[in-house]
Amino acid sequence: MLRASFSHRAPALRLFHTFSCSSEPQQLRTTAAQNHSSSETQNHSSSETQNHSSSEPQQLRTTAAQKLRTTAAQKLRTTAAQKLRTTAAQKLRTTAAQNLRTTAAQNHSSSEPQQLRTTAAQKLRTTAAQKLRTTAAQKLRTTAAQNHSSSESQNHSSSEPQQLRTTAAQNHSSSEPQQLRNSEPQQLRNSEPQQLRTTAAQNHSSSETQNHSSSETQNHSSSEPQQLRNSEPQQLRTTAAQKLRTTAAQKLRTTAAQKLRTTAAQNHSSSETQNHSSSEPQQLRNLEPQQLRNSEPQQLRNLEPQQLRNLEPQQLRNSEPQQLRNSEPQQLRTTAAQKLRTTAAQNHSSSETQNHSSSEPQQLRNSEPQQLRNSEPQQLRISEPQQLRTTAAQKLRTTAAQKLRTTAAQKLRTTAAQKLRTTAAQKLRTTAAQKLRTTAAQNHSSSETQNHSSSETQNHSSSEPQQLRNSEPQQLRTTAAQKLRTTAAQKLRTTAAQKLRTTAAQNHSSSETQNHSSSEPQQLRNSEPQQLRNLEPQQLRNSEPQQLRTSETQNHSSSET
Repeated sequence: MLRASFSHRAPALRLFHTFSCSSEPQQLRTTAAQNHSSSETQNHSSSETQNHSSSEPQQLRTTAAQKLRTTAAQKLRTTAAQKLRTTAAQKLRTTAAQNLRTTAAQNHSSSEPQQLRTTAAQKLRTTAAQKLRTTAAQKLRTTAAQNHSSSESQNHSSSEPQQLRTTAAQNHSSSEPQQLRNSEPQQLRNSEPQQLRTTAAQNHSSSETQNHSSSETQNHSSSEPQQLRNSEPQQLRTTAAQKLRTTAAQKLRTTAAQKLRTTAAQNHSSSETQNHSSSEPQQLRNLEPQQLRNSEPQQLRNLEPQQLRNLEPQQLRNSEPQQLRNSEPQQLRTTAAQKLRTTAAQNHSSSETQNHSSSEPQQLRNSEPQQLRNSEPQQLRISEPQQLRTTAAQKLRTTAAQKLRTTAAQKLRTTAAQKLRTTAAQKLRTTAAQKLRTTAAQNHSSSETQNHSSSETQNHSSSEPQQLRNSEPQQLRTTAAQKLRTTAAQKLRTTAAQKLRTTAAQNHSSSETQNHSSSEPQQLRNSEPQQLRNLEPQQLRNSEPQQLRTSETQNHSSSET
């Protein structure tokens, strides 16, 4: 009977054991099988030997055992499946996150250094060019203003404009383009900082080596990371190259055409050889070309620090894709060069034979198309400062000449007005004082003689001569001095203002180009205010009352006697 019961249960046990082995971990399946087999053997052996009296207990035992086995198997399957799902989901999430981080780090490390290097180099080139142009223009303006200020009071030469135009045009056309080609492109090519290149190379190599995990080869498909690594940088490089080519070509064509038109119109105008005033100083002819030859190259050489003069490493030269280096089509360069030559020939044809030196048009025809064919960024770096320096030099010459003429005219007007005021004031003061003194002395002597002679012979009291001596001279002196000051000041102001207006208008045109003397303005500035301060009040205070008092005393004493 025991064997029959075991034979009856054997298929169920084998089925349960097989199912459990397929779904559980190895350790769980081994332990459960051993416990189940030992407990089932013991329980069945003890229960069947004691209570195996009829068929009903057997059926109950069979049903209970089957339910137990079913429930245990269900629980085991549920628990094992849940654990497997949880573990698999966790591993999948971890692996996917790791792979994503690795792929992102690789793509980022491969594309970001190139983008950073390109952006940093472009910013450095733009900033350096802007600083260079600003500093050069500012120094030229400052130096020209300083040099002109010292030469304002010297004699002007009428033969200067032609010599100045010839010397400045020759020196400017021969020295400035060569200086710009030698100094600025080298500075812009070497302007990327060493620190940026070293850091980018180190970060790229270290992040690429460290971020490769071992889980990529176990829990992920081998084709997806490789596809991401290959396609995304290529797409970024292709898009960036396309944008760079389109933007550079558009800017190059627009800027080159506009700058050629502007430069040709400015440099070849006929007013450069006609409208130079004859009052530009002699010193300007000698200093301005020398200043352009000597000061600017030294400034360009010493502007950027030593760090930016180092050559770019081999790594950066080789890391840029070949597609970007050779991206400019031959057709674009040929078309742009042809347009530049046509525009330059049209703009230069009318002015080349009239008002320009023979070397500058030839230089422009030879250098600009060749420069465009060889290097388009080179053309942009060279033509912009060239135009700026040409315009700045022309503006400086025009402004200096205009300021010089204005200052000379103003000084002439000031000097003539000061001379007229000084002469008129001195003559008026001398004439008015002399007339007043003469008139006062005559009136005083005649009135004092008549009044004393008539009053002393009739009413000769002891108090009347004393009263006349004390009151009448004082009253006369006060009245005469007050009249003298009022009349002289009124006449002086009226006559001086009228004479200044009339004489300044007449004498300004004839004396502007003749009467420049370095000592005369200084002499007038030093002597006239002191003369005006010392002469008029002192003359009124000292000479007139003293003369009146002396004359009155003499007349009074003689008449009394």
